[in-house]
Amino acid sequence: MALFEKQGISRWQLTNRLTGSAQKTRLPVKSDVMHKMIKPFHLVVFSFLVTTNLLFASAQGSVQVCGKEYKSNSDITLKEWEPLALKNDACAQNALGELYLFGINVDENPDKAFYWFGKASKNSDKYAPWSIGYMYENGIGREIDYRKAYKFYNIAYERGNLKALVYIGMLYENGKGVARDLNKATEYYMKAAKSGERNGQRTIALMYEKGFVLEKNVEKAVLWLKRAAEQGDEWSKKYLNENYNTK
Repeated sequence: MALFEKQGISRWQLTNRLTGSAQKTRLPVKSDVMHKMIKPFHLVVFSFLVTTNLLFASAQGSVQVCGKEYKSNSDITLKEWEPLALKNDACAQNALGELYLFGINVDENPDKAFYWFGKASKNSDKYAPWSIGYMYENGIGREIDYRKAYKFYNIAYERGNLKALVYIGMLYENGKGVARDLNKATEYYMKAAKSGERNGQRTIALMYEKGFVLEKNVEKAVLWLKRAAEQGDEWSKKYLNENYNTK
C-alpha cells in the first residue's frame, strides 16, 4: 500500500489520452514540483503519466500515512513524523520526503526530500526508491540521470513496488537510460498488468485497442480496462462508458 492513500478520486484526471495532451485538474495542494512531475512523456505507446506514491486528499477523500488516517493533508505535520524518522522509522522517513517534495505544511525542499527518501531507501522502504528514481528521471532537485532512474525503479520493483514496472517500461519505450526497445517496454507493461497494477492494465488495454506492438484485439482491450476499473480506476471507468457503453 502506498504511503499516502486517498480514498476517492485520483489526484489527476488525464483526458485527450490518444492525442498525448493532458487536462490537469488540481486538488488544493500548491507545489511548483508538481508542474515538473506532470510534464508529458514522449508518448509512443500512449503511456499514462501515472501518479506518484502520494495520493493527496481532496474534499472527497481522506489520507492515510503509515496506517494513520487524516481528514486532509493539512492535518499531516512535520512535528508528528520527524521524531519517528529520526528514530530510523523507514515509513516516517519516506513521509518526510513526501512532505518536503510537495511542500505540505513545510517549505518545499527537494534536497531535504531526497535526503529522507535516501534514508528510507537504505532502510528497505519500497516506495522511497521509486521517488528517488522519479526525481532523477525528471530533474527534480537533481540533474537528470536516466540510468540512475532505471536503477532505483528496479530497486523499488525488487522490493515489491509494482508501479515501478510501468516506469521501467516507459524508459524502454522512450529510450531513456536504456536502448529503446518497444518489445521490452511491452513486457514490463504486461508484467505490471498481470500483477494487478492498474496503470499497466490501462496501457496494455490501449495497446490492444490501437494495435500498437500487440495485435489489435478490442475484446482484450475491454477486458483490461474493466480490470483496471474494478480496482477503482476512474479514467478506465469513464473511457469504457464513453467508448464501449459499459457501466
